Amino acid sequence: MYVKRIKEDAVMMTKVILFTLLSQILFADQVSLKNGSIMIGKIKETNERNMSIITDFAGELVIDVNQISSYTRLEEGSEKPRVYVVAKKGFQLRPSKNELKAEKSPWARMLSLDLSKRLGNTQESSFSSGFRVVYKGDQNVMKLYGRFIRTEREELITVDERKIGADFARSFGEKKRNSWYARVEYEHDSIEDLSLRQAYGAGYGYYIVSSEMLSLRARLGVLYRHESYFNDEEQDSTALDVGVVYKQTLFEDVKWMTEVTYSPGFNSGANYRILHESSIEIPLLLRIDLTLRSGVEHTYNSLPSSDRKELDTKFFTRLEYNF
Repeated sequence: MYVKRIKEDAVMMTKVILFTLLSQILFADQVSLKNGSIMIGKIKETNERNMSIITDFAGELVIDVNQISSYTRLEEGSEKPRVYVVAKKGFQLRPSKNELKAEKSPWARMLSLDLSKRLGNTQESSFSSGFRVVYKGDQNVMKLYGRFIRTEREELITVDERKIGADFARSFGEKKRNSWYARVEYEHDSIEDLSLRQAYGAGYGYYIVSSEMLSLRARLGVLYRHESYFNDEEQDSTALDVGVVYKQTLFEDVKWMTEVTYSPGFNSGANYRILHESSIEIPLLLRIDLTLRSGVEHTYNSLPSSDRKELDTKFFTRLEYNF
């Protein structure tokens, strides 16, 4: 009887010891070095150059961040450890992509600003600003956007545009490549004598290619457009709403985007509009999330008002603040 009791106590003591050791390993901070070594202890401090960790076998050690490939740390108030990796540029410690993806908010917001001034033979000042708010849920994607552009040359206004719009899409199907969409847009352009252009569209969308690095989406629907001009002229038209959006990540988060929209009128094939925008987005390695976007935008109106030209081309470079 006593032998059985001793065996049970020994088994219980072994379990306690193993549980204690296992808990220390699981809940301690772990630092993985590029040479394959793993150090277990308590991370005391991290910065862009060094990391200090307190270990049981050697006390406090200071490690050059260049020698670290990743580390796992149990943050205060967190129930599970977070995995961090070392960025290639600047050797800044940051959460791994999987960690960021798990904690990423469905909301994304952007503000853009572009100011320029030219003096000398020609005096010209230009100002543009914009915003974008995007919500990405499991099935629904909603986007709100707006833009304002104004340019003065020799005290003469050469560009004066305002645009605001919303786009909603709901995906369906096993791979969620199919979607129904609805969009609305309002535009004012004093240079084109346009007081207000209203556009309402709805239809079907399909992702021909859909991945994290590359996507190609096509849309087909119906568009109603109403245009009011400063000379009291008004135009109403119903047209097809055909659109293609191509996005690709080139390298190191540098992204390329091309969007084309074609809307031929049902009443007359000669009345149509083509919108095109291509741009490249380059992230800036700063403490705040800033990106540089540069590209070209074309607007072709087959039946412009008065003596205006059919094609309007704009080249742009702007800073975008993401938050």
